Amino acid sequence: MKNILYYLKKYGKYTLEEKPFNDVDSLIFSSLSYLMFDGLIPDLKEKKKPVPIRKLKSEFVLNRLIVNTMDPGPNKKLWRLLLTCPRFCDMELGYYRAIADHGIVEQFAAITCFLPDGKAYVCFRGTDLTLLGWKENFKMSYLEEIPAQADAVAYLNAVAARTKGGLYVGGHSKGGNLAVYAAMNCRDAVRKRIIGVFNHDGPGFLQDVYHTEKYLAVADRVQKLIPWNDLVGMLLHHDDKLKIVKCRGILILQHDPYNWALKRDGTFKSVSTKSSSSDFFDVTIKAWLNSLEEKRPHFVDLLFHILGADDGVTLVDYRVRPVEELRAAKGRYRDLEDEERHFFKESLKQFVRYGKENMRRIKKRVRKGKKTAKKAAAHIRETRRKRIKNGLGAL
Repeated sequence: MKNILYYLKKYGKYTLEEKPFNDVDSLIFSSLSYLMFDGLIPDLKEKKKPVPIRKLKSEFVLNRLIVNTMDPGPNKKLWRLLLTCPRFCDMELGYYRAIADHGIVEQFAAITCFLPDGKAYVCFRGTDLTLLGWKENFKMSYLEEIPAQADAVAYLNAVAARTKGGLYVGGHSKGGNLAVYAAMNCRDAVRKRIIGVFNHDGPGFLQDVYHTEKYLAVADRVQKLIPWNDLVGMLLHHDDKLKIVKCRGILILQHDPYNWALKRDGTFKSVSTKSSSSDFFDVTIKAWLNSLEEKRPHFVDLLFHILGADDGVTLVDYRVRPVEELRAAKGRYRDLEDEERHFFKESLKQFVRYGKENMRRIKKRVRKGKKTAKKAAAHIRETRRKRIKNGLGAL
């Protein structure tokens, strides 16, 4: 399957003048934001010049970049291609910023990519391998602003103060949400400089956000791209302007940027509608969250306490030691007070009930659709038979 690595091999030889910046370039930058640039490029607080990509070429640097990332193998290939292709190798990277704060529950990182034409791409990292980041994501379902969103606004304003050209803003997963939020809430003078906002499969917002003046002021520059079998991008609410991309894998695997399919011409393979499974999870999760109402914060705290977020457990731990970590999670569940354990268990049961109810609706709709299709086919056959009988010929 052709993906962003194919794009770099095939079209990395073209400069931005020869092939203008596009949404595939944006996904590449969004993938770049997951790399660990600590100590390798200037921090936002440092008054140092950005570093060209081509100078970060040693094997030592490469191994540091990919440590503790979700896709170390593909990330290594991505970086090696960036080092050698004319389209990207002379671009400069700077203003790195990374925060992990268990006290206020925040996982945030951002980087700025400087394009040869004087523009800059401000890129926000999505959720990493920490449970801290995932807990912050869940808080989006009931908070008007999470800490990472506030820092995204501050970061965009700070970068704009140090640059003069046009700005692209983007990110993947939570990073896409942060990009839209920052573009909405930055200073007016900064918003006017924004050329485009790219949300690659990031969660939406609480429903009221889409009717605010701040969102409407930037809405015409927002591009939201989601996989065909989407789960993450459909979380919370969204507007109707979606580009649906054909992807490899099933369900959550389609969230991975390396599984997004491209055509030979270097553009995304797109489809007109989401899959039925994506609709199923979208409706089920929204109904379940609505049922929790003001109890959402308590459920989120319990869930991540059980998973071990308070003890610094990460998704890497679950991948490396699945049996031990699941056993520990079971122990933390058993140690809950009776009332809390009952609430958590009933909340999960409620999710299952909504899922079963939604599945029955889908099956009923499918059966109805099959009956309609059979009637239509029978009507066509009968019409054809009559035309032949009357000497008019088949349609």
